[in-house]
Amino acid sequence: FDQIVHDICLQELDVTLAMDRAGLVGDDGPTHHGVFDIAYLRCLPNITLAAPRDEAELRHLLRTALTHGGPFGLRYPRGEGIGVPLPDERLVAALPVGRGEVLQSGSRVALIGYGSGVQKAIDAAAVLAEDGLEVTVVDARFAKPLDIELLNTLAADHELLVTIEEGCLPGGFGSGVLEALSENGRVAPPLLRVGVPDRYITHGTPALLHEEIGFTGPAIAARVTARLAAGLGVARHCQELLHAPALRAGEGHLVQGVAEVDLAGGAVGRDPEVALGVERQVVRAADRRDLVRREAGEVGRRRGGRIAAQEKDAPGEGLGGCVVSCLGHLDDVAVAVACDR
Repeated sequence: FDQIVHDICLQELDVTLAMDRAGLVGDDGPTHHGVFDIAYLRCLPNITLAAPRDEAELRHLLRTALTHGGPFGLRYPRGEGIGVPLPDERLVAALPVGRGEVLQSGSRVALIGYGSGVQKAIDAAAVLAEDGLEVTVVDARFAKPLDIELLNTLAADHELLVTIEEGCLPGGFGSGVLEALSENGRVAPPLLRVGVPDRYITHGTPALLHEEIGFTGPAIAARVTARLAAGLGVARHCQELLHAPALRAGEGHLVQGVAEVDLAGGAVGRDPEVALGVERQVVRAADRRDLVRREAGEVGRRRGGRIAAQEKDAPGEGLGGCVVSCLGHLDDVAVAVACDR
């Protein structure tokens, strides 16, 4: 890892990291599952991270990596492809860095796949279509840089966003999407992250392990249906947060199911007693972990709402990043972080 940090990224060397065995590799077991690379590479400056949805896109992304200039991490799974035709060598071209692709347009729900997660998104979309729900399917293609313009459009047009990745959830692609959507300071729709849970996965065939962790089209579709049935998608219709009188650091409001936590004493959210006439709940904590994992976490779980945080540090550097990391895995909590920079 130090070689990647010091010898490649710091010097911005033109190096391509071709990462085989991405995701759950089967019988090789927990020592060989490639599930941590997105999380530990995404934090490094100067690096680009990409993953193809199939063997055809792999050719284009490899050309992209070799012509891009600078550190480039390309992850791809072990084993066979999904069987799509390969492009003629003369037609293989570099793809725009940091740009995703909408594969299918729909409504209410956007399934955002990364790498092998794209095929799972397609499978889940087919299951949902059988129940009369046509959803949007997106190939994110890049985990860094993210296609911010596309993400903002998806957030504005859908009630629920779902990220799908064959990597660990803490710090992974879904976490990156949460951070990106939170930085604009607007209320984004709830986001459901699908991926590898925060534990070591045992031996077994990839198909068996995918079933175990719910990384299949039917399992993802079932989670989407459950989320919509719970009515959490309507949270996107909440009005924009307005400024209220400043609070003391560590205090927060609970407004229409939105837990608004002021992290640095700045003004955030509405005054619930004056503007909305609803219950006020103050969130207090002595330090980051207490605030995030106890008080704020309990508010989010009880109310099925959002944790909206504001801080003076840049995104990912302070308490807001801790909020995202600690609460982003909860299915019934959407996280938004704004900063003063």
